[in-house]
Amino acid sequence: MFSYIKRIQTTGTVISTSSSTIQKMLSYIDFEHTKTILELGAGKGAVTQQLTQHLHLEANLYVFELLPEFAKNLKNKYQSYKNVHIIHDSAEKITHYVPNTTIDACVSVLPLSIMNKNVVHTILYTLAEQLSPNGVFIQLQYTRRLENLFKNYFHIAKKDFHFWNIPPAHLYLLRRK
Repeated sequence: MFSYIKRIQTTGTVISTSSSTIQKMLSYIDFEHTKTILELGAGKGAVTQQLTQHLHLEANLYVFELLPEFAKNLKNKYQSYKNVHIIHDSAEKITHYVPNTTIDACVSVLPLSIMNKNVVHTILYTLAEQLSPNGVFIQLQYTRRLENLFKNYFHIAKKDFHFWNIPPAHLYLLRRK
């Protein structure tokens, strides 16, 4: 029972993001001009799989996953991809793995509303600093509780409610201020 609760606190859900929600999230990315993409909270890789199908050969995808078993499975699956980098570490350490690089797109399904507040602030601050002027940060949330926090770091360009996800999800398209 404890491991189930612990996993919920780390992943925020027990069901992968729906394919229609993933398609909506990825529709905000201009893959033609995107060179550096981050994925935060890859889980079993539902979003990763779709990202790799759109990824240009010159682009790099940095995938952050904290749970060891998920990170290991992703490393095995994408080991032959030279431009896909699976990182078994916290997303708060973006600058350790993607230093001094402009981020063109970031897709996150991290459960920010239940994470440590200092970690959340570190992630948002880092993304706000490294996001390119035309970059996009797409955040999936199951609640609107963090909307005011997002406004501290980003301009909310668009909000969508995606009913065809379990549970239904709020999608935030965030841009650099």
